[in-house]
Amino acid sequence: MVFFLSKFVPALLFPLSMACLLIVISLIAQFRNRRRIAIVANIVALAILSVMGNRTVSHLMMTPLERRDMPPEPLPATDAIVVLGGVTAPAIPPQPVVHLTGGADRLTYGAQLIASAKHRW
Repeated sequence: MVFFLSKFVPALLFPLSMACLLIVISLIAQFRNRRRIAIVANIVALAILSVMGNRTVSHLMMTPLERRDMPPEPLPATDAIVVLGGVTAPAIPPQPVVHLTGGADRLTYGAQLIASAKHRW
C-alpha cells in the first residue's frame, strides 16, 4: 500500500493532474448546486494550466534542473565515452545509411566531449 501511495500521490501534484482533479471537483460541486466551489475550482484549474503551460515559466523551472548536471570544468582526461543507445533508426531503403532520431543530441554531445578531450592531449 505504501508503494502504491508513493507512486500515486506525487502524480497528483503534477499541474495537469491537479487541473483535472479540480475540474472533477467542479463537476461534483455543480451537480450538488455548490456554485461558488465550482467557480473557484474552475478558476484555479485555469490559472494552473495558464501559468504552467507558459513557455517562460517552464524554462525558468527547468533551467536549475538542467544546470545541476553540467560536467565539471575542465573535463577529466579519458580514453572512451559511453553513449547510451536509442538515437538511431534502421536504414530505410533506398537510402543505405542509418538515420539519427530525436535523441541524436546525445551522440553529437558525446562526440564533442571526446573531441575536446583529445584536443587537450
